[in-house]
Amino acid sequence: MKINWKIFILLSLILVSCAKAGWEGNYFCELEQGEAAPGQAVVVEHELALGKSSCQLTVNGFQVEEDIVCKYEPIENGIRIQFVSYSNGSTKNRYGIEVYKPLETLFELHGNQDTPVTQWASLHAEELKGQSSDCFKKE
Repeated sequence: MKINWKIFILLSLILVSCAKAGWEGNYFCELEQGEAAPGQAVVVEHELALGKSSCQLTVNGFQVEEDIVCKYEPIENGIRIQFVSYSNGSTKNRYGIEVYKPLETLFELHGNQDTPVTQWASLHAEELKGQSSDCFKKE
């Protein structure tokens, strides 16, 4: 049997595009990470904007302010969010430190697209790596 590689590649691209399409939109996550002092909660807000071919992650809160250009790709039952650069185009943060490597996984979203389960990876690695939470909600 002879395989027509052009058709195979085209069908693969269509499937990937369809898998990503349902995830497009804006997501918000407010993550409480303990207390800085008694009664003073450490809160970090995440805003994730996913377009057809765009991915932007803003992280603001206690001792953190990051604007990240990201990439997302479909995985089984979800998507993987990967670091591309900071919004200024550099892979180094404002202090000259390369916190993430290009295409390093920041986190994954699984399940329902409106209220996915977050599987944390490099983003907040010290506190959350390998943990799951119900953080992101589609707006």
